[in-house]
Amino acid sequence: MLGETLALPVVDHGGLDHGIWTALRYIYPDADVPVIPLTLTPHASPAQLIELGDKLQALSREGVLILGTGSITHNLRLLMRAASEDMPEMAESAAFRGWFAERSAARDWEALAAYRTQAPAAALMHPTDEHLLPWYVAAGAGGRDDAPIRIHDGVTFGALGMDAYAFGPQAERLSQALAD
Repeated sequence: MLGETLALPVVDHGGLDHGIWTALRYIYPDADVPVIPLTLTPHASPAQLIELGDKLQALSREGVLILGTGSITHNLRLLMRAASEDMPEMAESAAFRGWFAERSAARDWEALAAYRTQAPAAALMHPTDEHLLPWYVAAGAGGRDDAPIRIHDGVTFGALGMDAYAFGPQAERLSQALAD
C-alpha cells in the first residue's frame, strides 16, 4: 500500500536538508515562506512516487509550491575523477540527460518510471536512486496532462547534471519568465 510504504514520523527538530535550502535561497532569499520538508523512502519506485505526487496535485493547484530537489545525474565517483568543474560533459551524462528531457517532453510516464531499464547509462549516472526520486513526486503533483519543461540544464565536473524542471499548468509561464 502506497500510504504504508511512504508513511514517516513527523520530526520537529533539525534544519532543512541542503537539497531544500540550496534551491530556496535563490527562490525566496528572504526566507519568508513556510517550508514543510518531506522525506522520501529510497525504496519507493518512481511509479509510486508519481502516484504520491498525484495525491499532492490539489495542493499544487491551490498555489502550494511543491519542490523536488535532487540531481538529474548523480555519481560522486565520477566527480572525483574530474579535473575541473568546467570540464566537458561525458557522453554518458549527455545521453542520459537528453533521454530524460525527450521522454519528459513526450510525457512518456511509463518510460520515465522505468528509467533504470530504459535510459542510457542509467546505472552509471545514478548508482542509487535517491537523488532522482524527488523529480517523480514533483512531476505527479504537476499533473500528467502537461509535459514537464526543462527550465535549466547544466553540468559541472563533466557528469553532475543539475537540470531543473517545471511541472503543471504554470510551467510554460515560468519557463518564459526565466527566458526574459
